[in-house]
Amino acid sequence: MTEARDIDTGTLAVDAAATRLSEPSSAAPAAPDTSHLSMGDAGEEIPTLSADETPLAPDTDDLDLSPEGTDFADCATPEAEAPDLDLSSIVLAPEGSAVLEEEFRRTETATAPDTDHIALKD
Repeated sequence: MTEARDIDTGTLAVDAAATRLSEPSSAAPAAPDTSHLSMGDAGEEIPTLSADETPLAPDTDDLDLSPEGTDFADCATPEAEAPDLDLSSIVLAPEGSAVLEEEFRRTETATAPDTDHIALKD
């Protein structure tokens, strides 16, 4: 259970010398005017489409379809080959070595919370 805290933050203030971390973003452009647009009813003919235009007829002679029920599980992209890298000049520190500077090392060891007071009901 968490205990609610009543903390007065009324006396907190930002330092007068504080500066923004980044420039404020520019205002978003105004939305386009769509008041002249309307939607037709479902199934309604679109009046601006020309019925005189010849429908497209792409050349599909070289396309084949797989038979119905084909299992495409083996169509996964093959794993990329490992790059040929020369790592011979890289030396690792021995296990247990302190590789972080002193100021960045963790100085406290976390301890498990006391759970002796917790019990399960039968």
